[in-house]
Amino acid sequence: TSALSFLHQQGLLHRDIKPSNIIFVGGQPKLADIGLVAGADETKSFVGTEGYIPPEGPGTPGADVFSLGKVLNELAACVVASEESKVEGLKRIIERACARTLQERYANAIDMLKAFKSANPE
Repeated sequence: TSALSFLHQQGLLHRDIKPSNIIFVGGQPKLADIGLVAGADETKSFVGTEGYIPPEGPGTPGADVFSLGKVLNELAACVVASEESKVEGLKRIIERACARTLQERYANAIDMLKAFKSANPE
């Protein structure tokens, strides 16, 4: 979320957030496949991966948020039941990130990152 937040702060969009485009370097997640990164005002082509594209289509910060929410939803499904209390806050963030309408979703990854930080202030 922090990497996507950084892109959005620069006026850029990733346009293809999916599990295979998140790699780990030194144990830290990083966004990969930067070939589709474009300025928010330059996104004319329809790009992305089926299953991670929001109903309204790609090319907005909200679309990137939706895609990241889908990835996190897959991750949360793998968490063991003993961590249920920690997962509840994550589930709420994921539900909002994956909202069917753009108006219900986080406007961008910056807002989504703020939600993560307030849910887990550690």
